[in-house]
Amino acid sequence: MKLTYQWKRSGVAIAGATKTTYKLAPADAGKLITVKVTGRKANYKTVSRTSKPTAAVKTARFVSAPKPKIVGTATVRGTLTANPGTWSPTAKITYQWLRNGSALPGATGKTYRLTFDDEGAGVAVRVTGSRTGYASKTVTSAAVTVLATDQLRSDEVLNAGRSLRSPNGSYTLVMQGDGNLVEYGPSGATWSTGGGDANHVVMQSDGNLVSRNAAGTPRWDSGSWGTGGTVLAVQDDGNLVIYDAAGKAVWARNVVGWLSVYTGSTANGQPGTQSQSAPNLTSTLFKVYPVATRLPVVCGVTNGQAVDGSATPGTTKTSTWHRLLWGDWVPDADFKTTVNGLVPKGTIGFVASEPNCNGSSVPSTPLPGINGWVFPIQPHATLTTYSGHNGDDFPVPIGTPVYAMYGGAVSIPAAYKVEAKWCPVPAAIGRVQQDLIVTSNRDGATYRFDYAHLDSFSVSNGQAVNAGDLLGYSGNKGCVTGPHLHIDIKLNGVANQVFPHSLIGWKY
Repeated sequence: MKLTYQWKRSGVAIAGATKTTYKLAPADAGKLITVKVTGRKANYKTVSRTSKPTAAVKTARFVSAPKPKIVGTATVRGTLTANPGTWSPTAKITYQWLRNGSALPGATGKTYRLTFDDEGAGVAVRVTGSRTGYASKTVTSAAVTVLATDQLRSDEVLNAGRSLRSPNGSYTLVMQGDGNLVEYGPSGATWSTGGGDANHVVMQSDGNLVSRNAAGTPRWDSGSWGTGGTVLAVQDDGNLVIYDAAGKAVWARNVVGWLSVYTGSTANGQPGTQSQSAPNLTSTLFKVYPVATRLPVVCGVTNGQAVDGSATPGTTKTSTWHRLLWGDWVPDADFKTTVNGLVPKGTIGFVASEPNCNGSSVPSTPLPGINGWVFPIQPHATLTTYSGHNGDDFPVPIGTPVYAMYGGAVSIPAAYKVEAKWCPVPAAIGRVQQDLIVTSNRDGATYRFDYAHLDSFSVSNGQAVNAGDLLGYSGNKGCVTGPHLHIDIKLNGVANQVFPHSLIGWKY
């Protein structure tokens, strides 16, 4: 007798399943399996019999369904990526991102970009694997806590209860539920806008930082409209600074008012107003600000010196000098250059009463910097170096103001001649060089800053200076191939242990 077989799935023949044995397939899950046996023999009637059905076939289970991992920086505006691991057998993977255990609507991709609403929350991802004939499996990652970002960018909104945080974590700017925008430091509140019914603050595209209430009514603003500001940053030094797209500081929390250039004048043939680097120096070092420029002021000094010593040729004038956010000084009137000297042309309007820098022409308000180190060139610079160099160079023109990176004691060693045994620049051999040293103590360590190639000094030997004090002006003296500022640092008496770029970065 010849026997043939046909396996069936819930009564339907399974293609190709005609052997004495049958290996269950994923499609059999939940089905009833039977086998039909047919007997045939010559001169006999063909007979078929069907077995009793099996119980419903159970679905298979994944051999491996690992817990997913989250990759990425858990900071507002950062992107997280789900890593589902290796499933066995392979599965179709779907994702659902969770905030504090609740599903985030629409967040079903492999990546998720964090928003201000995620700040302080635990974000996790739930992964589901599916495959025909297998029971679906869902596993959830460990949650990551989302940290605040340090920036509020153009048109972004910081709602009540949300915050910005400096990169080092020492300072936090909070939009409080009581309507107050407050910055907190290691020892408590350091700055605030005052109370009110504001419930959010926005970095407007016109450069102004504004807090508003639910009806949209402004309750406080930075007054920095029209400056081109695009981002508010909470810095490691605790300063709140608005920068424009080029990275120039246009507002900071220590700005007390604004100068507006009302009328035209010329300096070196250019229209605008001129400034000089300090109010106690006779100077023809000009910087031109065009008409209608708004200049952020941090302090002012009343000084008996007019620009170039004369307002009208042959006379003297007592001027109020205003220190700007980036370190420049401008007088309370603008001037134009003539063959007879500097002659009044118009006025600069001022909209606040600024402090007087503790009565000194040396500013006491810290300049922009990072981690307490002041940028020696303001407001921005790029550092360079080369193999074997014992410090960093700042390529800047002659006469650029140089500021102390940290407070300490000044020493000015005797001038010395450049020698071929240590200077690789043949044209510089025989030149005279004199360095300016500031020895600082910080965090239990001694830093010896050597500011080299200066054109002139604004401090004297033995003088104590603060971070951000004017030291002098850059030059091209000594072993140089062109104008620049060189700074090298000895840490606890040892050279090449730390460099300026280690403290403030290669570019700022």
